[in-house]
Amino acid sequence: PVWGYGGATDSKTVDAQFGAEAAFSIMTAFLSRTTLVHDVGFLEYGYTSSMEALVIADEVIDMTRFMLAGIDINPTTLALGAIGRVRPGAGFLADDHTLDNWTWAQWKPGLMDRQRHERWEKRGSKDLYAQANTRARKLLAESEVPPLSDAVESVVAAVLAARG
Repeated sequence: PVWGYGGATDSKTVDAQFGAEAAFSIMTAFLSRTTLVHDVGFLEYGYTSSMEALVIADEVIDMTRFMLAGIDINPTTLALGAIGRVRPGAGFLADDHTLDNWTWAQWKPGLMDRQRHERWEKRGSKDLYAQANTRARKLLAESEVPPLSDAVESVVAAVLAARG
């Protein structure tokens, strides 16, 4: 086991500094094979935290996992047929192989916005922080914490009574 941190920042807000520090610390945690990552969503050296930061860091973690998973080497990914068909000066975008395989060969964000500006405006012009706020509120509203068993409740009560 290796303890480390990732997804944290010295920034006081969820801003560009947060994004850069969170992304690089997440990447470092992955590259160093950290098995217990602490501090995700922490701001201001751990004095505060943010649900929006946590949600954004989760997106960065997903992207990092995709990037570091590597590429399977097999007949589909080698695309030798496409390489043979595409001539110098042409491109692979119109080849059937690309059209059949592009969707799984790229990371798809769940939070970050890849829309054109006009479409983004029509959908409310939400920046990343606003998107993260909406996602965090949805997750909190839908979250159901199962109740503790009677046995666990009695142990907690006993500990509290002993300290009391």
